[in-house]
Amino acid sequence: WRFLINMTGNSSTIGKLLKTQTGWNVYDNGDDSFGFSVLPAPRKISGFSSDKSNADFWSSSEVRGIAIRMNINAKHDFATMTDFDKTSALSIRCIKD
Repeated sequence: WRFLINMTGNSSTIGKLLKTQTGWNVYDNGDDSFGFSVLPAPRKISGFSSDKSNADFWSSSEVRGIAIRMNINAKHDFATMTDFDKTSALSIRCIKD
């Protein structure tokens, strides 16, 4: 995810650059400038949520045994990376070699 953030050149707008142009609920859709096509996705934290306002992805990185997630939110142009409880169910994206 950090490589992708660096590749886009602007961490303050990466959310807008990666979100699809349609499919996000209520707030702005994205530009999908890189063809990454992030759609909102259900996530399980305490219960399943499918409100079309978030896309959460696991990272392969850990900090002190806690996983890192990337969150893209409909309300914001930026994205956040935070440590997150591994018992949650989030999306993944794979990289093709």
